[in-house]
Amino acid sequence: MTPRLGRPSPAMVVAILALFVAMGGSAWAIADGEVKSRHIAKKAVKSKHIAPKAVKSKQLAPKAVTSKHLAPGATGLHQIPLRRLAPSATNVSEAAARAAAKPVVLFKNSTFTVYAKCYVENSEPANPGVHAEVFLQAPSGTVFDSDERDSGNGFIAAAETERKLADVYSYAGVDPGTLNIISEDGTQFWAAHGSSVILGDVILGTKVGSPTAGNGVFGPGNRCLVGGQVRAG
Repeated sequence: MTPRLGRPSPAMVVAILALFVAMGGSAWAIADGEVKSRHIAKKAVKSKHIAPKAVKSKQLAPKAVTSKHLAPGATGLHQIPLRRLAPSATNVSEAAARAAAKPVVLFKNSTFTVYAKCYVENSEPANPGVHAEVFLQAPSGTVFDSDERDSGNGFIAAAETERKLADVYSYAGVDPGTLNIISEDGTQFWAAHGSSVILGDVILGTKVGSPTAGNGVFGPGNRCLVGGQVRAG
């Protein structure tokens, strides 16, 4: 009669597994090129899993990294998309309208803020004026210059009008409406504070009423148009 073999004990099972692992050695290794992107779950590999300088340009396929893969400002250049603004304040006094207008932030980092204001000055109700202005906010002691203002002594001033980067305005006059645009000449600026530097240029436009040639990119009604680009580092 053939003797029956008993069931192996748990200790024996562990010992046999350990033996196979020891004998297999590199058999458990993954062959080069066997793991491809389709085998990796989405977002499974993060920047913290990649050693510094582990990925170089020669390892990237042509056009593998495009602007849509980069965080805003990753290259230091920040585009300010063209924006249409409705006037946020109206007053017979230009200064009062400016002070009451809502700041619209165009760019901001830990040192500098670039913002715009759109308002209406209507000291002559029959001929109101739409104003667009862009300003820089920066710490005291910042060296500053723009085509519009330089604060007189090379340092940024506290008064808002002395921190102006560019402005443009439109008054209806005898026409049902008019528009004005300024870019390039008269819109460049730069500033420096500590190790932080910013420079750039802006595009500004204003439209009042309904010009006979049409509203163009401004759209209907009184409008301001702002855009541009800055480089900060």
